[in-house]
Amino acid sequence: MLKSLDCIITSFLFLIIFSGCELDKVEINNWTPEFVSPLINTTLTIADLIPEKGSTQYDEDGFIRLAVRDDSVYTLSSASFINLPNQLAFEEEFVFSDLSIDDFVQDTIFTLEEIVVGAMEDPLVATLIDAFGITVPFPETQSIPGTVFNLINEELIGTINFSLDDFSSASFETGTLIIEITNNLPLDIENMEVDINTGQGNVGTGQLTVLSSEESQFFLIDLAQISIDNQISVSFLDLTLENVGTQTLTITPNSGFEISFSITDISVYDITMVFEEQELYSESSFFDFNLDNEEQIHSIILSAGQISYSITSSLVTPISIIFSIPSGMINNEPFMVVEDIQLTGNSVVGDIDVTGLYVDLTTDLTQPFNKIPLDITVLVDSDVPITLTNTDFANISFSFSNLELEYLDGYFSNYVIDLGGDTVDVDLGLFEDFDSGLILENPTFTINLKNSLGVSAEVVGELTAYSQDGSSQAGFDFNEVISAPTNIGDEMEISWTYDHTIIGDIIALPPKTIEYSSVATIINESSLNFVTNESSLLIGVDIDFPLSLNAANISLKDTILFSELNYDITQIEHFLLHFNLINGFPLGTKFDLVLHDSISTMNLDTISFVGVNSQDNIISPAIVDEQGYVIEPVLTSGLITLSKSEINSFLNTNKIIVDISLSTSNNVAENQYVKLYSDYECVLKMGVEIELNLD
Repeated sequence: MLKSLDCIITSFLFLIIFSGCELDKVEINNWTPEFVSPLINTTLTIADLIPEKGSTQYDEDGFIRLAVRDDSVYTLSSASFINLPNQLAFEEEFVFSDLSIDDFVQDTIFTLEEIVVGAMEDPLVATLIDAFGITVPFPETQSIPGTVFNLINEELIGTINFSLDDFSSASFETGTLIIEITNNLPLDIENMEVDINTGQGNVGTGQLTVLSSEESQFFLIDLAQISIDNQISVSFLDLTLENVGTQTLTITPNSGFEISFSITDISVYDITMVFEEQELYSESSFFDFNLDNEEQIHSIILSAGQISYSITSSLVTPISIIFSIPSGMINNEPFMVVEDIQLTGNSVVGDIDVTGLYVDLTTDLTQPFNKIPLDITVLVDSDVPITLTNTDFANISFSFSNLELEYLDGYFSNYVIDLGGDTVDVDLGLFEDFDSGLILENPTFTINLKNSLGVSAEVVGELTAYSQDGSSQAGFDFNEVISAPTNIGDEMEISWTYDHTIIGDIIALPPKTIEYSSVATIINESSLNFVTNESSLLIGVDIDFPLSLNAANISLKDTILFSELNYDITQIEHFLLHFNLINGFPLGTKFDLVLHDSISTMNLDTISFVGVNSQDNIISPAIVDEQGYVIEPVLTSGLITLSKSEINSFLNTNKIIVDISLSTSNNVAENQYVKLYSDYECVLKMGVEIELNLD
């Protein structure tokens, strides 16, 4: 027996002595270096397990809370509240066969003086001028005997030639030539008949009878299917003047005939002439914004924007666009813009700046909102002749673009704003370590709104949270009212806070994602709503989850580097772990040691602690007062006998992961909340006892 004992040298060293009764001085003493080794002597704090990062925050006293504040989960700007998109105001296409060309008018004066001077080459006429004492050139007034006028007839005058100044040529579909003759002689014209020709042929004849002095008469010539140019000849077929006998008459340099040529009702195949403010296009209308949500805009001020135009035409000529908004003002002046444009025979585009434009949109009595009155005129105003044909065309379009609001008012009742839906990134990463059933004492979820839009609204929405695996969800609906600011530039701040009675089920999941969706309906308060370029509606969230908790199962980990034990496993008869654990955590604590090999990156085994004074492997929590504060840590001691496979894993590990689960489930007081502080600590001391067979 003794020899057997000598052959099997058994060292059952249980000299693990826990000295003293003060918990902070508990030691493991008298290790035999060859057979018994200290293994772990470490202090873990809550700060080690729950570091301050992301949404995890420490108060000044170390109290831990999950806190998230996002002031702009959703932003509704004035531009998105009232969308003024680029819109075509109007578009017109026409050919110049439809063009109503302005009347052409030119006056020509033939004086008696010109007739006399032209006839003086005739010796008889020269003799008569001397005989009657006629002064040439005519003085301001002179008296001559009436018998002189008996000599004036169609043969004396002959043919009178002249040119039309601003008219070159035309081929008429329709048109009327009006020839008006004014008698500037001091006696009546009893009969006048003339024949009208141009360089392109005969136009027609006309006759006047009994044309009194200082009076006018006219005759008409139909120009349909006639072509004319500007070289006019008037041949007198008959000219009979009143016989006044020897009566003395007074003449002046203006005595003679005034002939006015007018062309009206012009429709041409082609025409070449100087156009003076010829109207190509004119339109007065209303542009409707065609808004989709029953908005009623009454007035608007633009901080920026353009009226963009595009003109495609076959003409090569300068034109002027006169664009006005009758109810519009810029700098307290009526809004009217004249754009001078050179047409090139192709397309011409441009912009009219409307920055600072104020418009009253209530001028259409049939619809006193949303409609902008527009007046547009396109003119040709040329210094040189321009040719138009009935095949010439123009396409004209105007549109509003890049409109930015400075101010807008109106009524927006029944206007529904989709506040959207999204997943709120609240960064509650710590929840990943919580099992379901988490209960917090005073959690709050606050929705914050900042409203500088001049509208009140009812907000209806829902908030849904989903568990880590997505299999469970909880949430709540909300229905709240947003108040409107009274004055421009004011901002209303509104907060809706939901406590544990509303969000308790969300916390208990615990949540991985939080989703929301909501709409706002404008409330009709019978007063004008307003929006400025600075107006907005901001929705934010303020999450405050103080870690005063109950029934939580928190899974946390810490890593301890470990020097491998250099023993031959074939010599190990027994392998025991002795431990002291001073638990300063106010939570029941379950410890598992995960034996890890960092070279193979494999977990080799897991060893669970079994407390000798605990149940279900739960290390007793620290003692807390009625308010949940730790007032005394608790000592737990025990030992664990390892199996052969566990011994093998232990000898091959170089890293020990302390896997800790915390729970209030075994607190003495039912439903007691405990508070987590970053400086709460747990001291773990562990030694290994080995029995070797050295035979």
